[in-house]
Amino acid sequence: SVLDLADPAQPVQVTTMWSTAILSSVAMADGRAYLGGGPRVSGFEGFLDVVDLSDPANPVVVASLEELPIPVNRVAVNGDAIYASAGSSRSGILYVVDAADLAALELVHIEEFEFELFGLHVADGILYFCEDRLTGGLHFASAPADVRPKALESTPWPRDIHSIAVQADLLYLTDTTPMLKVVDVSDPADTRVIGAMYTAKRAEVVEAHGDFAYIGYATRTLDVADVSNPQSPHYVTTVPQADGVADLVALGSLLFAVGGDGLRVIDISDPASPSVLGQLSVEGIAIAVEGTYAYVLDGYRFRVVDVADPAVPTLIGALDTEAARDFAMAGQHAFLIDWRGVQIVDVTDPSQPVEVGRIEGIEMLDATAIDIRGDHAYLARERMAVVDIGDPLQPVVLGESETVLDAFPRDLAADEEFVAVAGESFRVFPVQCPGGTIRPERAGAVSIPLLTVAPNPMRDRARIEVSLGAGPSGIGSVPVRASVIDVTGRQVARLARESLAAGIHVFRWEGRRDADGRPAPAGLYWLRVEVAGMPPQVARIVRLGGE
Repeated sequence: SVLDLADPAQPVQVTTMWSTAILSSVAMADGRAYLGGGPRVSGFEGFLDVVDLSDPANPVVVASLEELPIPVNRVAVNGDAIYASAGSSRSGILYVVDAADLAALELVHIEEFEFELFGLHVADGILYFCEDRLTGGLHFASAPADVRPKALESTPWPRDIHSIAVQADLLYLTDTTPMLKVVDVSDPADTRVIGAMYTAKRAEVVEAHGDFAYIGYATRTLDVADVSNPQSPHYVTTVPQADGVADLVALGSLLFAVGGDGLRVIDISDPASPSVLGQLSVEGIAIAVEGTYAYVLDGYRFRVVDVADPAVPTLIGALDTEAARDFAMAGQHAFLIDWRGVQIVDVTDPSQPVEVGRIEGIEMLDATAIDIRGDHAYLARERMAVVDIGDPLQPVVLGESETVLDAFPRDLAADEEFVAVAGESFRVFPVQCPGGTIRPERAGAVSIPLLTVAPNPMRDRARIEVSLGAGPSGIGSVPVRASVIDVTGRQVARLARESLAAGIHVFRWEGRRDADGRPAPAGLYWLRVEVAGMPPQVARIVRLGGE
């Protein structure tokens, strides 16, 4: 029904539009009504209708999305995104729908929950919803206005692109020709090659760092090019002992090169006269450096190398992988892509990297390249997928680009303002939330918890102490969950799910699994404590053999 409220004391019904289904929710945005419900007379599924109210006396259904698995009970709208919840007292579903093209509404993501969702609402780019009435609790998740990031520019390329590097508004590119090309992307609508130089042969990888570019080859030593004038890049020198390079990363005065002939740490404080400081016999196809550690992937092994002393790189930890193709680091977590999706590895203890979760699903399968910028991971395959990794143990798939990329993109690189994906062509996308994502903090009762576990390692039982400090609004209580998870990310035991006030709270784990009450196998486990509205806190627990 449409009511005229010009005189609030005497609302007047303007018109009524009849439906062949149960209507359960309505949301308004930009002169349209977004209706959710189900089932239709002809089936049992849910649906979404978009109604044009430009003429309030004559509402017109302009778009519909039928056959949603479960009838919709709440609807919220944010820009081109429609969010709809569904479910029962035991489970819930969140639908994410791309409404940029009303002629073709598209369901782009389904998120499942262990509770029914209530009170769906969007405000300032954040999606809010409440848990079931029995347990309570407030949850929130990112709600991007653009569910599917749109390419700013797509540029066909005559040759397959092998590698790209971005710096400021410039893209450095190598392809099947023996050349380094510099592309100006300051105006995504008018990208153009502004400079080029011949290389010794076809290059495998390029890294840009300051006024210099470093060019690696499969069967030749590494080259250094001066790109201070991007319109006229020119060869400077060759780095002895740095051949067979598959990937490069520059950090400060050091360049790290990895390939079939191992890891090299190169001093580039004087780029015109680089020298190899140290080397280690670890093969690799990809490398990243965080702090004093280098992380090297060779497809079937993920290795951690201590490079605090660049002259003596030392292998300190390793983890088997399943034919991983690429990876990127975000703080204390590595995100490795393989045929199944994304493997999440915790490197808090560099000597013992451990898998703590996976991102799986159609958006992630067979990705070929990954990069991370802020709280977002970008993965390239036939489309570019965007994942919110603000909480690495609870990643959220935000969506995929509407632009179809190549079947197997070769490289992906992110800068402060855009993401470039390259293969048979290159495409430029805007980054999500430029300048970093601001995550809301709960103006509530307690601050982030402090965790202690004793004894650790444990055998029969462990005493777990959670200290909740008083927050800015004083003493109160908030929902808290505490659980023990194994190295694959599965919950082994639930220790608490209740509302707690500020103060010290003690839980105990008897070393047993909730599923069957039997002792958990000896090994590494993780204590995970979640306080509503705050980042989860994690602590390691080592269980020894025996009961």
